[in-house]
Amino acid sequence: MLSGACAGLMAGPIGLISIARAGPTYFLVAEKPVLPSDDLPQGDPMPGEGFTPHGDSFVIGLNDPQLIEHARAIIDDPVNSTETIVFASIRRGAGEDAETGLPVNRSLTQPGAPLWSWHVHEVTGFGDFGIELIDGWPSFVESDVEGWFRNTNGGASETETLPPPVEGFIGFWGYTVVEELDGYPASAVLIPLPTVVPLAGLCIAGSYLLRRRFV
Repeated sequence: MLSGACAGLMAGPIGLISIARAGPTYFLVAEKPVLPSDDLPQGDPMPGEGFTPHGDSFVIGLNDPQLIEHARAIIDDPVNSTETIVFASIRRGAGEDAETGLPVNRSLTQPGAPLWSWHVHEVTGFGDFGIELIDGWPSFVESDVEGWFRNTNGGASETETLPPPVEGFIGFWGYTVVEELDGYPASAVLIPLPTVVPLAGLCIAGSYLLRRRFV
């Protein structure tokens, strides 16, 4: 209804970016839902009493049809799916979509959808178990990206120079694919509005929130 009411205002040069494109299929990776113990797959432990959700997330782009199919299967049945951990290499910067030039890696589950200063370079696969070295969470990586690179890519010392693009690796045990992001990253970008059109701004902001896909 909101989009329809604002259609006239959005018919001009002010509005959301909408780009027909082909490229990676983007998915949101966020914390696995905490399920009642009866619903947990066999052998999948419940978080301990001190478990605190981080509320963050990151974005991956998949080109391999088998990986895309597997990601969609996890979304369709998160309770019974196996091999839910995303294993990937990461690089500096938020990453850039090849067709739109827009940044890719954001925490879409947090207010303002902040960009990360690292991005997934390549998803190497999905699995049930991973080594502790690459377990963590997005904001933890963000707190010391260079340190994460050093720790997960050969254990380089702090005195060694890491030439770009240096790859680190992730495999967060408590995170999995939770949603497919249609139209991303164009759908997550708002064109700056003139301050002289406050009503249009309200309509654009409302449409933006309706189109954004949060978990």
